[in-house]
Amino acid sequence: MDGYAFRRPNEPAALALMNQGCAPWLARLLSARGVSCAEEAKPALSGLLHYSALRHIDAVAQRLGRAIESQERIVVVGDYDADGAAGV
Repeated sequence: MDGYAFRRPNEPAALALMNQGCAPWLARLLSARGVSCAEEAKPALSGLLHYSALRHIDAVAQRLGRAIESQERIVVVGDYDADGAAGV
């Protein structure tokens, strides 16, 4: 497939992940992304951007506040990345 780059799994890291309880397919995927232990794959709030780093956050907060006060319906739309991580 021209134009596509594929990451190869790191087999020792994948084996280590499987030994820590990861499913084989997930261990191979994570190892290809540089993860070598299950602890590295756990999400942490400390890894998120500070809210002030988000563009237009003040305008968004004001708009959400108005929607809540007016009892408008709010829809949150998200998807999953190829690795199954939620984007929302």
